[in-house]
Amino acid sequence: MFKFFHDVANFDEYTLTIVGVFVVAAAYLVREIVNSTGLALFSAPVLLIGALVANDVFHTKFIFATADKDTNVVVATAMGLIGSMVLLLISIWVSVRISERSSTRKKLLQLPDVPPAT
Repeated sequence: MFKFFHDVANFDEYTLTIVGVFVVAAAYLVREIVNSTGLALFSAPVLLIGALVANDVFHTKFIFATADKDTNVVVATAMGLIGSMVLLLISIWVSVRISERSSTRKKLLQLPDVPPAT
């Protein structure tokens, strides 16, 4: 865990800039698509962690999409964002299913039919 933090602290400025721009753009898209600022604010740290982890994995495992270092940063960031968005989508889907299941189990009390007062 500390190695990850050390690796992130040693990322160059270009990597951190690309990660920041991509995360802000993805959070903005989430906000516009679902029309929820809260969900966008909740998803931004998850997207950031996903992008940083993907860049760290690409760097430590020597995964190269192209011969250009800068292009590899963009590819790793995009892959991290896609992976974290899939995880967010699955977790939101599971929470909605759990919420629907718990709300269908509750029975509402029927109100008696009372004639209107005249």
